[in-house]
Amino acid sequence: MGRRYLDLARLGRNSPGRYLAALGLIFFFWFGLGFAVMALMLSARGAVRALGGPAAGRFLEYVALNLSFVTFLIGILLAVKWIHQRSPRTLITPASRVDWRRVAQGFVVWLVLAALASLVEALLFPGRYELSLNLPLFLAMAPVVLLLTPLQTSSEELFFRGYLLQAFGLRTRNPLALALITAALFTLPHLGNPEIAAAGGPLIVASYFGIGVLLALVTLADDGLELALGAHAANNLYSALVANYTVSALPTESIFVVKEIDAVYADLSLLAIAVVFWLLVFRVLKRSVPADTAERGSGSGSVTSPSDE
Repeated sequence: MGRRYLDLARLGRNSPGRYLAALGLIFFFWFGLGFAVMALMLSARGAVRALGGPAAGRFLEYVALNLSFVTFLIGILLAVKWIHQRSPRTLITPASRVDWRRVAQGFVVWLVLAALASLVEALLFPGRYELSLNLPLFLAMAPVVLLLTPLQTSSEELFFRGYLLQAFGLRTRNPLALALITAALFTLPHLGNPEIAAAGGPLIVASYFGIGVLLALVTLADDGLELALGAHAANNLYSALVANYTVSALPTESIFVVKEIDAVYADLSLLAIAVVFWLLVFRVLKRSVPADTAERGSGSGSVTSPSDE
């Protein structure tokens, strides 16, 4: 399960010292440069709201928060290319090219299932979803959301289900252990999200942990990151554009707002989505091309043992 995908960690240079240097570089770009850019932009939030109103303030907050993920993404790519000396493509697939059809499959299946879960919730709990569409503001913000949200989700996937999953795969090949470890690490930076405080804590935390476990297992079962990239982008784009929480960590102009976070429903619907998603992508849908072995030329580095320099 995920054998070839995990083997990609052996490409290039992968000693413990290089992992420490790479993590230092990644965290510098994420928490250092990223937070500096975010703080600089948010310092103008009051003036922007005074000039453009609450909508302009939300737009600024959204852009500022997502730019920290852009720097995070840059840090990941630089660390893999410069420190580990392997192609960033190896964070995604052992094949010679990314299967974009597989990305689209993950995106579409998750998007449809998320919409169905919202529809069921709206029928079971009338009044929980409130139409909030402001068409001019929505059309103004949507292109920015469509650009920045996939970058945000891709940075998280490349780090947690790509870089870290492969790194821990050097020590264990147990898929459940790998999924639990990376899901716990994925959950940590989300603990400060306002959704958690609004929903009462532990039960909604289980949703973050659960999706982390699911996407890690999906990545290992598919021997590639494409499905996870598509599903995560669909999940966050659906929240940003269709049905966002009133207390969302990433404020946007969405079509609907969800006035109450029901942690129990969130956990149960995630479980249902996970089962159906798994059945559809592995029993019904298939890869468009064979997952051939990645090219191992100068762009990808040479295969070495974990301690080689």
